[in-house]
Amino acid sequence: MPLAFVVDVLLKVTLIFAIGGLVATLMYRASAASRHAVWVGVCVAALALPVAQLVVPAMDVSWWPSWARTAAQPERPLASPASVGVAVDIPVAQVESPGRSAGSMWLWAGSLLTVVWGIGVVVGCVRLSRSRRAAHRLTSRAGPETDERVLARAHFIAGWVGASSFSLRQGPPDWMPATWGVRQPVVMLPSTAREWSDARLDPVLVHELTHVARRDAGWHAVVQVMLAVWWMHPLAWVAARRLRAERERACDDVVLAFGARASDYASDLVSLAGECGETELTLAMARRSQLEGRVMAILNPRLKRNGRTGAATLVAAALVLAMVPMASLTSMHVAAAGPDGQATAQQAAPDQVVRIGGNIAPPTKIKHVNPVYPEIARSARVQGIVIAEVLVGVDGRVVDAKVIRPVALLDQAALDAVRQWEFTPTQVDGVAVPVIMTVTISFRLDADGNPVVDRPTPEEMEAGILLESERRRVASEAALAELPQPTWNPGDPPLRIGGNVKAPIKIKHVNPVYPPEAQQARIQGIVIIEAEIDQDGRVANARVIRSVALLDDAALDAVLQWEFSPTVIDGKPVPVIMTVTVNFTVR
Repeated sequence: MPLAFVVDVLLKVTLIFAIGGLVATLMYRASAASRHAVWVGVCVAALALPVAQLVVPAMDVSWWPSWARTAAQPERPLASPASVGVAVDIPVAQVESPGRSAGSMWLWAGSLLTVVWGIGVVVGCVRLSRSRRAAHRLTSRAGPETDERVLARAHFIAGWVGASSFSLRQGPPDWMPATWGVRQPVVMLPSTAREWSDARLDPVLVHELTHVARRDAGWHAVVQVMLAVWWMHPLAWVAARRLRAERERACDDVVLAFGARASDYASDLVSLAGECGETELTLAMARRSQLEGRVMAILNPRLKRNGRTGAATLVAAALVLAMVPMASLTSMHVAAAGPDGQATAQQAAPDQVVRIGGNIAPPTKIKHVNPVYPEIARSARVQGIVIAEVLVGVDGRVVDAKVIRPVALLDQAALDAVRQWEFTPTQVDGVAVPVIMTVTISFRLDADGNPVVDRPTPEEMEAGILLESERRRVASEAALAELPQPTWNPGDPPLRIGGNVKAPIKIKHVNPVYPPEAQQARIQGIVIIEAEIDQDGRVANARVIRSVALLDDAALDAVLQWEFSPTVIDGKPVPVIMTVTVNFTVR
């Protein structure tokens, strides 16, 4: 395959991905279903482009980039670079024509690129075939759902969302609710689903049966084929990831339209992600990699949640149809000539990127920024260590970063912090070079649910390197010092924690008693309570501000037995109001 063809197709598919991404970005106010339709059009256009490039008649235009074809003209000689230093006499009979040598090089490069591309396509197709066989085995091994209540709810919801045909099956207890199958869709629930309440079962069924009604399994298969063809193109993976995200959000919108409470549904998603495993073979309900964005979208009341619009369908169709004339474009090639009438070419060597290890020591960090703990992760007491791979440029700044070991709800906060770090430049043979290295970002909470902030080391302090978090702490303390000192007199309402009113320290903790009916139904979650602490440090009153079904009373009974060290203002204990959390986890 000529190199010109390969590079030309790569250029055109890049343009398709870029236009689709721009259109989807401009549609940020539209519903998730509308953006999903656009990404479907992008993936279909990208998949059909190589075939269209071969069968659609060529159309010469002067404005289409010609650099791809310039590189693949074996009959045009390339000017030899001027020799520097030592002159060597070589018999003319033994020297091959420069133009022919360059042409052979480009032909060899095109053949090599085609072979590598083809191997990747074959590997991708093999993976698709294995995935299909694995999904068939899952279907044959799983028994049909027999619980009458679950079946009744499923058929009622199927009629509501418009899912005409599906097979409801029962999986292992830790199976993530999922859907797969194009001709005969399969919805598989964990065996514990029959123990769920309707408030938890209905959103799961609505989500999965919406996948069936939208024929998402078929579009998922199209995307997998597209990735098998364009496996080497990074924008293909970006497009597939965005399509998956919009697909799940579109189903979430239907769940909320069905009447599910946003906070309860978000809590159930987080619980499912922690309780159940996931597989790449299916449309799993709660993938950890998508969880943070989905929870934020569910809890955002300003988002549009209507279905796919006619305008979005037209945009998707336009993207597919635009692929046909784009495939026919070829350049009216005019070779640039040098002073001697021969075509010229310049080559620029890329910067050498070095991976840390061996004799290459890691650079020293000179600027550290602590991550901002996401409030939703803090409320759910999600902790852990995110491992990221970073590219540090020649100036010591972080050029790029990606997560290689994620923690649900914490990945984006980790990347936002890492991209602000700075290092001493790494040098090889006296020349600054970009390096790739692995870093860790720790997220920890103390007993009261407050983030544990990293402090600068003595070495960093002696070197005059003050961490960004330390700067913020000093500025915060200075701002607090300027605030008026709070006062309290007998008969005044309790003071709310914040500013110069410090939270009391818990000195007596009583664990909640897990209600048997909630434990049997495997209901878990975090109850958030507003507690009033009196002058003796006892809980005088408490009320639930974020409820979890069947768990509120147990949480209140436990909190009312807690004791704290009194908050002191001007040397006198004062009553305060603060927020506490009670976590229920099924073991």
